[in-house]
Amino acid sequence: MTYMSPERMQGEKYSYAGDIWSLGIMLIETVTGKFPFKDTKGFLEILEQISEHKSPNVPKNGNFSPELYDFIERCLKKNPDERDSTHELLAHPWILKYSQT
Repeated sequence: MTYMSPERMQGEKYSYAGDIWSLGIMLIETVTGKFPFKDTKGFLEILEQISEHKSPNVPKNGNFSPELYDFIERCLKKNPDERDSTHELLAHPWILKYSQT
């Protein structure tokens, strides 16, 4: 439930775009060591955070690259139609920066 996309939380059917949302949330948690909705308790509070607040991201504090920030931002667009596809994300500069050629 905690990695569920906004549209899934509202009862819409599963889609790959929902997996892209989950990837963005997991990346934030992985690189910061903190769940981005840490002050929430349960489904309704997480749903409220997602619905009423800007999508989370890593802090712009110099510890994270602009490419990572942009990658996560592309994953966490609230409208699933606006999220990058897997093909677009695989071609993103943050991925290419660490890919072997």
